[in-house]
Amino acid sequence: MEPQRVNSTTPGAAAPVGGTLGAGIVNVCGCGSSGSTMLAYTLDRHPEIACGDELFLFCIPTLYDDYARFRRHRHLYRFIGVSGNPYHQGRAIFRQARAYGLGRSALWGMAGRARSLNELAATMQAHVQARTGKRLWAEKTPRNIRVIGKFVDAFPEAKVIHIVRDPRDVLLSLARRGKPLLESAETWIASTAAIAAHRGNPRLLEVRYEDLCREPDATLARICLFLDVTFDPEYFRSDRFASQGLGKFAGHASWTQNPGQGFSAASIGRHRTVDFDWNALTGMRLTKAYAALLGTPQLRLGELATHYGYDLLDTADRGDGTPFETLDTAWRLDPVRRALDTMLDMPGYVPMVEHQPLASYDLVGSR
Repeated sequence: MEPQRVNSTTPGAAAPVGGTLGAGIVNVCGCGSSGSTMLAYTLDRHPEIACGDELFLFCIPTLYDDYARFRRHRHLYRFIGVSGNPYHQGRAIFRQARAYGLGRSALWGMAGRARSLNELAATMQAHVQARTGKRLWAEKTPRNIRVIGKFVDAFPEAKVIHIVRDPRDVLLSLARRGKPLLESAETWIASTAAIAAHRGNPRLLEVRYEDLCREPDATLARICLFLDVTFDPEYFRSDRFASQGLGKFAGHASWTQNPGQGFSAASIGRHRTVDFDWNALTGMRLTKAYAALLGTPQLRLGELATHYGYDLLDTADRGDGTPFETLDTAWRLDPVRRALDTMLDMPGYVPMVEHQPLASYDLVGSR
């Protein structure tokens, strides 16, 4: 079946001069190790959707809050990264430019000439459309979810697809890649909680990894309906309409080494292969300060998991009287970069999660 173009008319306020309110932009986000690369590769097979590698464009708070500051210090930021505080501790920005046919200097040049994130997004969107001939640009960076509130405010005509996965399988996947258990849990809680204040927004679609693997046609039909594009299951079974002007995904090897393998339920429920009491983690919760930042209550891991249909207990604490402690990972920041952030008057670190200490945090060793 040949592709059919679906015209989109999205009313809204006037866009910033030279910028965009996000019509034709799709933000694909979620906690890492939740299947976002698989979803991105699949979406790119549609004749109207271009989805390239992770660009780290929409996950930097400073680009929303003070683009003028970013422009002033961009030559320094190019080498030290841009602080994600207080929303996250990542510093990556403008990665994988070559996957879009751009040198790193060219992309930073675009950023320097733009007067706002909206204008930079418009330039990048036009570039992707020219290279691929496709109408929609889907930007997949999992970390986008951490500032999703800023994104939906800045781009009121864009759409968001949140992919979520059973936290136990996410934590196990991250642990096998060397990430400590509590930091993995912090990442899942903070990422998944960030979307909570925006549930019910008609421009947001939430997709479970398990549904995409078990019922791909039905799930992809929902996505196509949401994006206002034609659904044909044959689009997603070959690379016939895959974007020719974008590079391959450079994600970790668990899926990208064989992206044409199709959907499989083999990775669902792998947490059952370890001898670990997953319910001991369900009381982990947002700190008051981070919950206030997101505009949510102090959401718990168990509370979030049960909302998405995962069979974990939702308990406020373990019931053994152990006090909660703040999971403080600020020590991981390079002290030189922290000093530069202070000099540049960047926002400070906010602890995200608090927990009751466990006797053992060993996941991988318990297999």
